[in-house]
Amino acid sequence: MDLIQRDPRLGVKIVLPLARLVGERLRRTNELLKKTSEVEG
Repeated sequence: MDLIQRDPRLGVKIVLPLARLVGERLRRTNELLKKTSEVEG
């Protein structure tokens, strides 16, 4: 997080896309888990 303090614009350019990627993967994983539990249950 030191990067965000030293160069906030660069930090945002790195962190925002990373956060979007992680969020998308979590949503996708959640959907797969829901489908798996529906098939089993």
